[in-house]
Amino acid sequence: MSFSQFVRSTRMIHLAIIMGACMMFIVFYFVIGIKENNGQLPFPETIFVALALIPWFGSRIIYRSQIRKAINETDTWSKLAVYRTGLIMALAVSEGITLMCIVIYFFLFPATTLLFVIGVGMVSMFSLMPSERKIMTELNLNGKDVKNLP
Repeated sequence: MSFSQFVRSTRMIHLAIIMGACMMFIVFYFVIGIKENNGQLPFPETIFVALALIPWFGSRIIYRSQIRKAINETDTWSKLAVYRTGLIMALAVSEGITLMCIVIYFFLFPATTLLFVIGVGMVSMFSLMPSERKIMTELNLNGKDVKNLP
């Protein structure tokens, strides 16, 4: 597998994770619709704003820690494998909170702040999109390292 194939396959994984959340929202919207806000939650609605911090900062912390781990690897393929693992873990954090908020929004409490959390989760996932330049920069790879891949 060449470096460009690695980037393409990683990008496909990234987009598949994002599309899962998008499709879930669309299906729930057309199947369930938006319910009226019948009751109050036992906690303030602003707690959902704190939830928005988890996909944004939590995914960044995981992503950065895996990048630091990948830079310490000696083999280029090992660096790329650790990078992909870190990306998937970071996306899982963002997607988990986003999917949970989608379910809460459609089944329990259709609050506007939940749409904010869902939006932050989606933006967080989109901002992690891999590209050749981004991977090479973050892993301190040069053209020689990439060209010498088997």
